Amino acid sequence: MFDLPLEPDAIPPPGQAAGVAPLDLGRLTESARDFAESLFARMPALADYAGLAPGADGGHVELVVSLPTWPESSVTAPLRIDTEFDEVTVTFDAMHKHFQWPPYEGYEDDLLNPVVLIWCILTERVVAGSLWRGDALVAARFLYRVPDGQLIDALESTLVMAAGDAAAIPLSRHIRSWYGSHNEETAAEGLDDLGQPPD
Repeated sequence: MFDLPLEPDAIPPPGQAAGVAPLDLGRLTESARDFAESLFARMPALADYAGLAPGADGGHVELVVSLPTWPESSVTAPLRIDTEFDEVTVTFDAMHKHFQWPPYEGYEDDLLNPVVLIWCILTERVVAGSLWRGDALVAARFLYRVPDGQLIDALESTLVMAAGDAAAIPLSRHIRSWYGSHNEETAAEGLDDLGQPPD
């Protein structure tokens, strides 16, 4: 479905995330090591941003890939990939998604494969969409940009936060992309303004 080589300038200059130990794949669980090998085989430049961090359970280490953001992207959180709890989590801007590894059979070249999602974020085929009431996050989705520019809910999953008592504050829709070239902020009425469901 997707051809996965990255454009040469898709990633900012290397820099290691704070609190991350140098990369030693032998210290990862089998599943995390398999994911790391698959990720770095498809996108070798990401290894420059990878390291190990203590797992939340204290019994193992996790892979952490943290990419610095382009200033123009204006994201609330940079692209971060980790393997905590033996699952893959991809975070970008206000959205994150958990994946099993390896991907479900038949979805190796689909957005349900985190390697494909990461590549699509880095090439701006997938953007992060979010709804806000003032400074409060209401909902977020990963959105796939189809050739005509329409945004489609990429993974049929939405992170929904409590709207609180701020219903009088108008909603705004934020779209954030890797380079910032598709960024926009517009007024919104509700969740339907956050991309169309897939066909």
